[in-house]
Amino acid sequence: MNLLQGVVALRHHTPDSDLKKTFMSKWSSLNRKNRTGDSDFNSYALYAYDTVWLAARALDVFLNEGGNLSHSFDPKLRDTSGSAMNLSSMRIFDGGQQFLHSLLRMNFTGLSGQIQFDVDKNLVHPAYDVLNIGGTGSRRIGYWSNYSGLSTVTPEVLYRKPPNTSVSSQHLYSVIWPGETSIVPRGWVFPENGRPLRIAVPNRVSYLQFVSKDRNPPGVRGYCIDVFEAALNLLPYPVPRVYMLHGDGRRNPVYNEIVQAVAEDRYDAAVGDVTIVTNRTKIVDFTQPFMESGLVVVAPVKEVKSSPWAFLRPFTFQMWLVTGAFFLFVGAVVWILEHRINNEFRGPPWKQITTIFWFSFSTMFFSHRENTLSTLGRLVLIIWLFVVLIINSSYTASLTSILTVQELTSRIEGIDSLASSNEPIGIQDGSFARNYLIEELHIAESRLVILKTQQEYSSSLHLGPNRGGVAAIVDELPYIELFLSASTCAFKIVGQEFTKSGWGFNHLSLKSFWGLFLISGIACFIALVVFFYNIVCQYRRFTPEDGAAAEEGEIQLARPRRFLRSTSFKKLIDFVDMKVATTKEMIKRKSTDIKRQGSPSSDGHAVSPS
Repeated sequence: MNLLQGVVALRHHTPDSDLKKTFMSKWSSLNRKNRTGDSDFNSYALYAYDTVWLAARALDVFLNEGGNLSHSFDPKLRDTSGSAMNLSSMRIFDGGQQFLHSLLRMNFTGLSGQIQFDVDKNLVHPAYDVLNIGGTGSRRIGYWSNYSGLSTVTPEVLYRKPPNTSVSSQHLYSVIWPGETSIVPRGWVFPENGRPLRIAVPNRVSYLQFVSKDRNPPGVRGYCIDVFEAALNLLPYPVPRVYMLHGDGRRNPVYNEIVQAVAEDRYDAAVGDVTIVTNRTKIVDFTQPFMESGLVVVAPVKEVKSSPWAFLRPFTFQMWLVTGAFFLFVGAVVWILEHRINNEFRGPPWKQITTIFWFSFSTMFFSHRENTLSTLGRLVLIIWLFVVLIINSSYTASLTSILTVQELTSRIEGIDSLASSNEPIGIQDGSFARNYLIEELHIAESRLVILKTQQEYSSSLHLGPNRGGVAAIVDELPYIELFLSASTCAFKIVGQEFTKSGWGFNHLSLKSFWGLFLISGIACFIALVVFFYNIVCQYRRFTPEDGAAAEEGEIQLARPRRFLRSTSFKKLIDFVDMKVATTKEMIKRKSTDIKRQGSPSSDGHAVSPS
């Protein structure tokens, strides 16, 4: 409470009606009976009580008018990533609009006063108690309502009179201000003997649209000055200020020097196109940025002519290579999974190879005519068709952009290719780009060419590095956008901003799709593992038993071991090549023969019990 002494505050006004007094009396009696302790009510509790009655009355009217209590799911309610709120399980009230209309038509007297809404859905005659905090509590020094403004008379009395909001009718009881004084604080009033704020302004010689010297008061002009003046006009108090130009007017000032001067208290503030960089934020504070920032590269460009091989441009070479390999890989996997049960994947070797190639690349257009019968084959195919759908959509969108949008190309692709070359780079006079290129990108200072005006920008780019010009210019985005707006289409921003992700019609690389290929590859691997596990289990049942193998042991010992291995592998390959129906029939026949061999003979040699 010590920090609130003398504060003037507002509280929702609730009239001292008989209804309110009766309720408070009953509530106090109930608390004393139940011994629940403090029974004080604030205005919010009274509004909450009236809100319950408001909803109950409106619901009664809603039901009497034929309303129905039904709920349904709202497709707009979706669970966000990582959210535990489970919004998708919530349902909305179908009769919400009708119920809201019933609420807005309510008109009754509650504990907080008259409950009635106007056309703007606000309570009619809202009012507040004006409080003055002092000691351990507060005292009421008047009232405020939109009907009569400030007054020492309760709003209920004023409602019976014509509204009067004139200045002479606005009264409050005396206020004890912080410091236990009755003298009204002066507030944000500039002292009469105080000096105005010293505002530093860059005295630029290029891009004067941002900030420049002016002959008329206040002596400066430009976009940055307009933004600063508009912000000052929003303040409820005047701010005396004087603009002080920094620079000789022959070249752009060094902005680090302006920031350092503010830090050394030579200026109270600086207004202009001052970029927020790390070393500057360590010595001064900045306002919120009002222009998009970031370093970009602008270079000469030429129009790209249409090429008969333009259809290959959406994907990189690596992307084409991996995509083609996966088409063949998935086709081979499906052939392995279908070969034993599907006649469409059987036949002579040349026909089966043709089937693999045809099936693989026909999935690109979803035109494959072979049906898959196995569960594993269908699983692999469904996942692969989803991958193909994404690749097709991305390829179509990128190719459409390439063929329909005029493209301009440059031999400089961005900051990386520019830094790796030995060609001269143009920078703006006074820009922080000089220190950034030298200290962060380790570009030799001898390669940097200082450009002072927009005309030098254009002429240097036209000349090029071989005729005394520059290969490209590195500057901040606002300046480059202003430069490009006044120049021809011979220049453009290449690459991406140093601090932001780029956009445009870049080649789609494997990096964007490796997740899809990974999912498809894992599905193929799992399907092959399950398939070969089943093959091994069936092959064990198909091979001769240990007893039969023992009978042929002496014969096998005489054969070369390499020959035995090749024979076993050939048997395995022949088994894999068999149809499933044939394999099952042979295993069943073999099981029957084994049972017959193990049963007692019926030739009369059985021994009878003694």
